[in-house]
Amino acid sequence: MKTLLLCAALALTARADFRPESFLAALAMKETGRGWNGKPGPAGELSRWQITRSVWREEMGREDFAHAARFDRARVCVLRHLAALRERIVAAGEGPTPERLATCWHFGPSHAKRASEWGQEVANLYERISQ
Repeated sequence: MKTLLLCAALALTARADFRPESFLAALAMKETGRGWNGKPGPAGELSRWQITRSVWREEMGREDFAHAARFDRARVCVLRHLAALRERIVAAGEGPTPERLATCWHFGPSHAKRASEWGQEVANLYERISQ
């Protein structure tokens, strides 16, 4: 299972130097700052990555949404969803950059061709963490 997740994480972008763990950390920093307090977000999101019920259902099927509060299960969901977003970005004819992945994470895959300040902020955090 860990090997499968690592393969999915490594496939997130076309860049050979992409660091999945750094991206996950940057995304979490943007979503919940210094750490998640264990309480649902304003729309019921769970985890340090603020996973919505609909994303959970897409990626985790019938598994109870409450499991999104567990770091290990939330991480699996996030990696799966980022891999799916990457595919949508590539299908839209764009490169799956950290900024695009973050933009699609936050606004949805329909934003694959759009830039966003939110996505750029995650990309900047990612670059700082990756150094």
